[in-house]
Amino acid sequence: MNRITIKIPRIKENKWSLSFGGSPRLRNSATVVFNAIERRLLGSWRDYKTCVRIKEWDNGRWEVVNESLASTDANYLIYTMACFLEDYLSEKVMNRVERVYL
Repeated sequence: MNRITIKIPRIKENKWSLSFGGSPRLRNSATVVFNAIERRLLGSWRDYKTCVRIKEWDNGRWEVVNESLASTDANYLIYTMACFLEDYLSEKVMNRVERVYL
């Protein structure tokens, strides 16, 4: 099973961390992270069981705050990830997600 891990930035770092199971990549905003994962899920990872994890810095370590069920359905994973990140995504992106993936 593949795991996509997103780390919500601390105030000091101000960079989003995105990992597709290997080394993390840093991105500037939640929208950029969302678009990268959306492209990956709709492209090459379509046939693999995947789950999305959201981590947040708490009490001196990274804590998993949300995790989706493992699924091969890209639409489910994209919509779930958008729900997890709705506080950080723009209204335009959320409207598109609801229109396309709901």
